[in-house]
Amino acid sequence: MILAAALLGASAMSAAAQSPLDGHGPDAWAVTGVAADDTLNLRAGPGTRYPRIAKLAPNARGIDMVVCVPTLTYQQYRALEAAGHKFAARWCLVRLGERLGWANAAYLAEDAGGPAALDAGIPTDGPEAALPGVVHDFMTRWINGDFYRDRGALRRYVTPDIADHLLADTGADNLLDGQDHDIRDLDVTWGEPPILRGRANLVAHYRNFGQAQRLEFGMARVPGSDRFAIIEIGGPFDE
Repeated sequence: MILAAALLGASAMSAAAQSPLDGHGPDAWAVTGVAADDTLNLRAGPGTRYPRIAKLAPNARGIDMVVCVPTLTYQQYRALEAAGHKFAARWCLVRLGERLGWANAAYLAEDAGGPAALDAGIPTDGPEAALPGVVHDFMTRWINGDFYRDRGALRRYVTPDIADHLLADTGADNLLDGQDHDIRDLDVTWGEPPILRGRANLVAHYRNFGQAQRLEFGMARVPGSDRFAIIEIGGPFDE
């Protein structure tokens, strides 16, 4: 099972669309083609029909790219474009500091001369440092059945579409992938890499009926706050 959702209005993405997202292009981007007295709009979703929520300066650099639609790798998109395939405008979810939103990819170019966006090590302060505890709390509450009694509480941990999937009546546990569970030895660690382009990667290790398993979590900051939400869940995987 892989559950994924992009913040700011993107729909849930299929597992097949996930594989290229961490290697879809340059490490850092810059605004291009915007007049010196103008700005690049960041919108709440991939298109001009969504409201503007932030702006980038015409000389902004060191921009992190989270994902683009269509969900092709950077190399695939360029190859198809060179072969004459006509795409609708490509939009990318980008981050620069606290600003996060969708930008028209026509105004983004590789930041070849600027510093690359560095992947962070394990954070030791700030809200990111608390994320293993957040995932541990989420897992503990799920195992105890808290979210079936208080469904609104689940949305404080995950995006709405993931919450809807997890609580769907399928006759099975939609997180742990079974009709019953016996979870012991729960431990949450940082994934590899811990932070990539603003996304935090964490892993919950546990034993279910004695079998060592893990769930992999992707988390991202909720725009306009210090709170992080779970935007992707992969697994369970046997270890």
